[in-house]
Amino acid sequence: MATIPTPITIGSATELPNLQDYSYTAQDYNSLKERAIRLLQQKFGDDFNDFVESDYAIMVVEVVAFLLDILSYKADFSVNELLLDTVSQKRSLKKLAKLVSYTPSPRAPATAYFSLSVPEAYNVDITVPKRTSVSRTGSDGTTINYELFPLSESGEPMWDDYLVLSAGDTQILSCIGVEGVTLSSSYTSDGSSFQTVTIEEDDVLEGYFRVWINRKLWEQVDSFDPTYPREIYKIDYDKNNYPRIIFADNTRGLIPPNGAEISIEYRTGGGARGNVVSSFYNQTINISDVFSDLAAPLTIINYTQGTGGTEGETLAQSKYNLPLWVSAQERAVSGEDYTYWANSYSSSVAGAVGKANAVLRHSGCAGNIVDIYTLETDGENLTVPSERLKDSLLTFINEKKMLTDDVYIRDGAVLYQNIFISLAVLPFYKKFLSEIEAEARERISNLFDVGNWSMGQPLRKIDIIKTLSTMQEVNQVQVVFTTTEGEDNPETVATEFYELIRPQEIEITFAVEE
Repeated sequence: MATIPTPITIGSATELPNLQDYSYTAQDYNSLKERAIRLLQQKFGDDFNDFVESDYAIMVVEVVAFLLDILSYKADFSVNELLLDTVSQKRSLKKLAKLVSYTPSPRAPATAYFSLSVPEAYNVDITVPKRTSVSRTGSDGTTINYELFPLSESGEPMWDDYLVLSAGDTQILSCIGVEGVTLSSSYTSDGSSFQTVTIEEDDVLEGYFRVWINRKLWEQVDSFDPTYPREIYKIDYDKNNYPRIIFADNTRGLIPPNGAEISIEYRTGGGARGNVVSSFYNQTINISDVFSDLAAPLTIINYTQGTGGTEGETLAQSKYNLPLWVSAQERAVSGEDYTYWANSYSSSVAGAVGKANAVLRHSGCAGNIVDIYTLETDGENLTVPSERLKDSLLTFINEKKMLTDDVYIRDGAVLYQNIFISLAVLPFYKKFLSEIEAEARERISNLFDVGNWSMGQPLRKIDIIKTLSTMQEVNQVQVVFTTTEGEDNPETVATEFYELIRPQEIEITFAVEE
């Protein structure tokens, strides 16, 4: 007869095996050193008890702890760069984005329309040299350059064509200026597989590369093709955000022959600083006709303001936009899809959208009427969008919208708000008030970053108080709103769905507690 096991009384103490206590999160130097010393004391306490800092054994423990700390950091860093929520390097985010075919908006140059005129007509054509440029010092003390190109029927620059002033004419109006400078570099191929050429220049613009091998233009691709080798290259970026031209291995792409001349053309520039006002350039330069010895004085004026110059997506903006792009899947169905596509739009010719909000005016089986309220940005300020931007945005949206949708681009509005803040601090911090104010202003600036704000989003005192209350020097925060109309000092400033709140005046004062 089988023996019936004695049942275990619930709640009674049971004997557990001698389990080793491991901490998988304490991987820093001090924790590793402490754990190593504790292990020595447990295992070799009878033979070794000299744990002073000057002992050679402790030195070995410290060296091992240091190496393990570095390895732990490298492992954590590598894993973090593989996850969207924790990625910290722009080059890592670009690789993550590439997996789902998302391209973060790059730094973009501004464009403007220019007129080129001569004092009197000539009886022959005057061919203006390619990439004739004008320059002028901007408000930041640096030079702003614009290169001039013929304007195509679609409104794009014709990069390799000449500007021609026809015989009998005194003016060219079909000219577009693109901010930035075209540069070139030459190298000699070493014939090796996956050879790389790094362009160590700041503010190199994406999308403006051309590479010739022995004067033959090669094709830029996103990735090498394993099906057959051809004349291709791809572009990657190093940790300093310098572009790297990478060639293949004769299996997934051809290797430039040993000793071949590698010629690379690229452009630098971009950013909001190129969004100049109309007539910012009004210069007369002497040019020589390309195909003759004829010289002529040429007056160059930008008759429109520069638009479209942007700094490109920040890391935080890319991390926010990427999931929305995946959700939209190259089409616009929901209001969120329309809002995302509108907010992501920028054009080197028409300008860039600073903030947009899509509103479904009517829904039903017959279709939707979608109003997209839009503000244009020059990289610093938000304004009512130009007709050129609205037309260009509508064309872009129409390529993604559902067939039953009717889309209209409307003007958004900016609601400016004065904010007065009083910070209470202890007497000890009185001599640090300027540093405290600088940090407070930086936090407020981050709070009001356009990427973190939406049309129709109300402004609440509690949001500002939470932002500043975590400063260790601040004991109390008081906030006052003043508006040009309606109630003064409300707890919440409400907005309409087409309005975006922007701070107009931010005043910070201090109350030193006794």
